[in-house]
Amino acid sequence: MAAVSSASACHFNLPHLPLMPPFTRYREGTRVLMVSKTKREGKHKWVTAVVDRRPEETSRGTKVHMTEVAGCRERFEVLVPAVEVTIAEEWTAEGGGGQQLSLAEGTRVRIQERHSSGWTLGLIVRPDDTLDNRPDSWGWFPDFLTGLPPSRDTTTPPNKKPKTHKAPDGFADDHQVSLFGFMTPRELSAIFPHRSPIRNGAVHQHTHATIDAATDADRRFWSQTASEAALKLGRRLVNLITLKGDVSCLDNMMAVVEGHAAGRQHKSEGSLETITFSTGSTGNTSISRRAEKRQRPPTPPLLTEPPTLPSLKAVTGAVRHHSDLANRGWRMPSLETVEQTGWGPDELGSFISSSRCLQRVGGQLWGKQWAAVLEHIPKAAAGQPGPLRQLQSIGMIEHRDGQTHQRYQAGVERLKDVLTSRGCRKSLKELHVQIPPLYGHTAIDSLVAVDSLVKECCTPDARITVTSTPHPVISRLHRFDLSLFYSDAIPSHPSPFFMMAIQAAAREATQINYVISQHDLTHPVDSPSQAAIDIAKTLTFDKAERVIVRNAHGFDPPPGAPSPQPTIINHLQQFLTGTELYICSALGDSSGRLLAEKMPRMVEWVWIGRGVSSGGMIGVLEGLGAGTEVGSVNVDEVSLTGGALDGWRSDGFPSIGRIGMHLSVPDGLGASAAAELIRGGISSIVGGVRSLRSLTLTVHGSEAVRDAVREAVRTEVSDNFTIGTRSQWGSVEVTATRRS
Repeated sequence: MAAVSSASACHFNLPHLPLMPPFTRYREGTRVLMVSKTKREGKHKWVTAVVDRRPEETSRGTKVHMTEVAGCRERFEVLVPAVEVTIAEEWTAEGGGGQQLSLAEGTRVRIQERHSSGWTLGLIVRPDDTLDNRPDSWGWFPDFLTGLPPSRDTTTPPNKKPKTHKAPDGFADDHQVSLFGFMTPRELSAIFPHRSPIRNGAVHQHTHATIDAATDADRRFWSQTASEAALKLGRRLVNLITLKGDVSCLDNMMAVVEGHAAGRQHKSEGSLETITFSTGSTGNTSISRRAEKRQRPPTPPLLTEPPTLPSLKAVTGAVRHHSDLANRGWRMPSLETVEQTGWGPDELGSFISSSRCLQRVGGQLWGKQWAAVLEHIPKAAAGQPGPLRQLQSIGMIEHRDGQTHQRYQAGVERLKDVLTSRGCRKSLKELHVQIPPLYGHTAIDSLVAVDSLVKECCTPDARITVTSTPHPVISRLHRFDLSLFYSDAIPSHPSPFFMMAIQAAAREATQINYVISQHDLTHPVDSPSQAAIDIAKTLTFDKAERVIVRNAHGFDPPPGAPSPQPTIINHLQQFLTGTELYICSALGDSSGRLLAEKMPRMVEWVWIGRGVSSGGMIGVLEGLGAGTEVGSVNVDEVSLTGGALDGWRSDGFPSIGRIGMHLSVPDGLGASAAAELIRGGISSIVGGVRSLRSLTLTVHGSEAVRDAVREAVRTEVSDNFTIGTRSQWGSVEVTATRRS
């Protein structure tokens, strides 16, 4: 067998390189050293310039725009020549960290960065010499595919001293500081000793810093950096604007931030505006991760005086492991945005408590938990607008399994009170809400509570999203109870949110219910309110599979109670997906027929429950209509003398494939009379129901009755059906099967 030698058949271990777009080297805020275009004092001079807008990729290379930091504010435009290669053999991306790029043989690739780990970041070039800017057209691939000499590592082996060279004449330390200003703290540490004025000056210029374990070298550097060293580094990062990092370096990040605050404590304004977290990676194997964890420095000790970060506006990407930040006591009066997942209410509340211009807080919490978060912020003083006056968004208001409508309602009402008492009045521009299943009249009270919060706290054009949660036990079951349209809590003029919430619940519902209760017997369900009608007309049940009429839990209908006729059902649109219809209430005749009229033309299963009258059964089948095809009709135990075998020749019945029925024979009915009724019923059903393939009657009665039934069906009942019997415990099963 020939050996496989293509690149795509080999395995290369991608060392979790950062997932970053092109232009990373030339991002806005990067400072570089340039030679002035005009002479100053008779000669060109070295000046410091900053990248002030997003670079442009052209067919010749990357165009970088810069402006001199001080002095003449001279503008520069530099074209960094493109380095393009043609891939000589196919490469197929494999699993691993970062974003890998699959390449076909002959593909042209523009190189963005060559990493010392043996990987190269590239962007595909189209045949027409333009760049392919689709997200899957850039990424990392093995460096050997470029055909270029290997990239040199930027770190110095531990057993070899770094080479030093004398700077050119006129190239003073401040020029060298600008020259090395684009290098990371790790790269600077590999070249200069820690007390080097050039290293410290270069760090002083940094406006963006990243502390993570994206590469093996980064991982080693930060895992070996003690909190005290990170704190000193932070004191030198006095111009820091953006800090990025991952959970594996959280301790170093905290120390750098607190050192930065200490380094700027004598300045009137802050500089750090954004802290961004990524999940990152702590190693390529579980062994290296455990070893890394053992080497990880301890959490920095709390400072005597909590640091103040006057310019910090955003902390994003935080997850549960970052919640240690809440214990640091940072004062962040300008904090506008916190995006996190997994923090507890007390942690999140403590973290944001010092903000006086909060705009966005992310996360997923119950209503009462959101209230607990925001209670950490003081209430508005009398006559003052309040610290949450600028609040634009909070995360998802969750409904969780086991949470009753009453608890959900109480939590939302408490949240509204907390928001309004702190100045959040009609300021929220977006709101994301999970509502409980709309099952039972109390569900409407939950919606009314959220509706009140929306009216008090949201702008008129706020973007509101509503999702419905499933049944707390059966996770896939979304139930929608039509009887809620008769709730006294339905507003006479429903708001857009109220309409949208009910519509969202209907779209997610997998089960449509009409639940009969005492309320149906004491209220005029045959005349719903106009508000209920207006809502019902708009509903679509896109996922509903089952349609059920049942009694409310614990409801025992009084003798002689009439069957309620909830005419709200008439105003619903036709069901498009329901395949099963269950009538499980003795009072379900009218509601069952109304729902049957809304069923689609293909129904798999109809169940007529115990206690439903024969008239109710006939009404349900006629409600389905002559144009409907039904797979099976099953009738629970009914009395033989109750008319269950009558009326099956109706022209209004659907076509039915299979019928199953349980019959009980009253004690006062003779065996022969019972047998004749059953024989006549079989003849009527098989001769009257269109498309019937089989009929099964399970007869419950005395032994004499069972014998009489077996004897009665020995003679032929129908030319088109074969009759068979089977004895069961206390019953006999009679089956009529259509001859082929």
